[in-house]
Amino acid sequence: MNPANPELIRVVREDVLYVVSEWPNGTIADDELRRSSCVLRRLLTHSDLQRVWVTVAGKKDFVVPSTSIEIRDPKRLPEVDFATASPAESSPGNTVFAVLVYRKIQNGDEPIRLSSERLTPLRTYLSEKTMIVEGIPISRNDLVQFVANKLGGVHFDTVSQKPSEKALRALQ
Repeated sequence: MNPANPELIRVVREDVLYVVSEWPNGTIADDELRRSSCVLRRLLTHSDLQRVWVTVAGKKDFVVPSTSIEIRDPKRLPEVDFATASPAESSPGNTVFAVLVYRKIQNGDEPIRLSSERLTPLRTYLSEKTMIVEGIPISRNDLVQFVANKLGGVHFDTVSQKPSEKALRALQ
């Protein structure tokens, strides 16, 4: 990874301060999430935050607390209607940490399992599966890309097909 130049360091610093000021408690309104998605996409999926971290701190791994969905039996994913592993505030004061909805009663080992919280390198965090919608696993990277590219954060796109289109379609 190439080191970040001073201009990128300045922009990433400003963007991190913007995100912290807009999401002081980790909560954000849907419309602001959509508007902020271009910043998140650049910081996270375009690796700008990681580049600046390596340049400034000298460490290769920027670590974050993480929970994720571990797929135990990929053949049985169609049995999962909906699952999420990350905290989400559904209404003020109500935080949902995990939701699992199966299409049929589980008898024996479940096809997925929620991991316990641990510190994870940012790159791994972004690629981990955080949702399953109608049997389709969705990573945090897929989610950021979907909001930025499909819901009007960066583009308002109802037509074009992207590489992880299957995951993006499930989110719609």
